[in-house]
Amino acid sequence: MTDPLGGIVLPRPAAAVDAGPLDERLYDLVEARFRRLVQAEPITASFLGIHAQDGHLGDPSRDTVLGELAADREHLAAIEALDPAGLSASARFEWDLEIHNVRRAIFDVDVARRWERRSFALDALGDALFLLFARDYAPLPDRLVPLTERLEAAPAFLAAHRTRERERATPNVESPDRRHFARQGNELLRDLLKVLELARQASKLVGAGF
Repeated sequence: MTDPLGGIVLPRPAAAVDAGPLDERLYDLVEARFRRLVQAEPITASFLGIHAQDGHLGDPSRDTVLGELAADREHLAAIEALDPAGLSASARFEWDLEIHNVRRAIFDVDVARRWERRSFALDALGDALFLLFARDYAPLPDRLVPLTERLEAAPAFLAAHRTRERERATPNVESPDRRHFARQGNELLRDLLKVLELARQASKLVGAGF
């Protein structure tokens, strides 16, 4: 499997003076979750400056959301199973913080469930493209390659987002008329195709030295 971090070495706190026998176990678990999230969410990775998956959009389908929820529950159980008495003072702070953050993530997905009632597809796709356009982390021709790949993956990405909706969802203030979103999506795809062609032309011009 390709390294989702692209070879980036994640920093880790130096050994504490009062280092506990479970400190490294805690950091291993936290790092494993971070790697999983970066692997599952290439757009988030781009935002964080990790560009190994810039050509991908990830799978935003309902099955993936629920799979990540199950993985977070498993991760939380592993974190909570650590005896805080075996952690240094600084690691205990990280332990508390991790429990808080993961419980919050689980609440958002399993209880609030806004992902199920409102589509964030257009926002996510816009972010995915903007991050590659606006950040000068590499020469333009290099950035245009993953940008083009993301544009080409856009139709499948938008289709996968539609699987998130609940069956017979009850209308509410966060669920505008579906036809409005369908119209927006079609307009966006037409615009994306135009941008894709412009990106290809720009890449050729840059490559030719213009």
